[in-house]
Amino acid sequence: MSRVSLLYRIVEFAAARIGYKKIFRYNAEELRGFLNKIKDKRNAGPPEYIRKKYNLTVETICGKPCYIIAPKEKPASGRAILFIHGGGYVMEAHPVHWRAASLLVDRLVCPVWFPVYPLFPCYTIPDANAVITEVYAAMLGRYRPQDINVLGDSAGAALALTLCHHINKQGNALPMPGKLVLVSPAMIVEDDQTILSEMRRLEPVDVMLATPFFDSMRTLFKLDANRENYYNSMFYGDFSGFPSMHIFSGTFECVHPQVAAFAGRLNDEGIKAAWYPGERMMHIWPYIPFAPECKQALEKIFEIIRK
Repeated sequence: MSRVSLLYRIVEFAAARIGYKKIFRYNAEELRGFLNKIKDKRNAGPPEYIRKKYNLTVETICGKPCYIIAPKEKPASGRAILFIHGGGYVMEAHPVHWRAASLLVDRLVCPVWFPVYPLFPCYTIPDANAVITEVYAAMLGRYRPQDINVLGDSAGAALALTLCHHINKQGNALPMPGKLVLVSPAMIVEDDQTILSEMRRLEPVDVMLATPFFDSMRTLFKLDANRENYYNSMFYGDFSGFPSMHIFSGTFECVHPQVAAFAGRLNDEGIKAAWYPGERMMHIWPYIPFAPECKQALEKIFEIIRK
């Protein structure tokens, strides 16, 4: 097993101290109570440095703001990024998301579209997908589909897959984007007992996630195990026509067994997908500041989108 840097250990310790894992251990009723308590305290807007450093515009799409973060200089190319933040469908964007979006603008000199999508307990996955789909449709009015890169993490990565499944199911009324970059994609519903067993085995070394969250959200969302329903099981189904996929997962996150199985199925089906497992890395580690392992992963994402 490879070693990790001292900086990464410090970052990992800090992530554990923040205490997200406690929330992800709540049972369904505890989680519902917590989310009802915080739902009116959410702050979905960007931090002040985003407003000062970039050309920031806001478009209202499906009644929700979509922040377009653009460089002050002329973009170097016609590409754009649809950035779908994670948070388990229950949390707004974290500062690490805004930081990652700002670095994308800096390094790739292109606009990043950062939608605020609806969250549980007021909304469900189809509601979130409806907003993401309309944001993507708005982007198609300005960019060629092959120049749109969709980058999502955790639940945001699942929503990126859901968008493409939705396009397929709607008879390809919209063209597919150029590529998908999926960071620590997470699927709530999982009935494969081998995968579930591996997820539970990894839970003690995962400093952020806990497997009870998936059971709680399955109950609260009233999800079933129908693998044809892409809102429930976006790791399954028909991937024909999907853009190339670039998938990141850390071997110390409890969703890693799901991602490994997903990447394996894509490979078996001849779907164009590259998988980048991060040895001993935590959930969404490419977005975490300071540690060299995280910087290297983010550099790889820059490289993927730049090509």
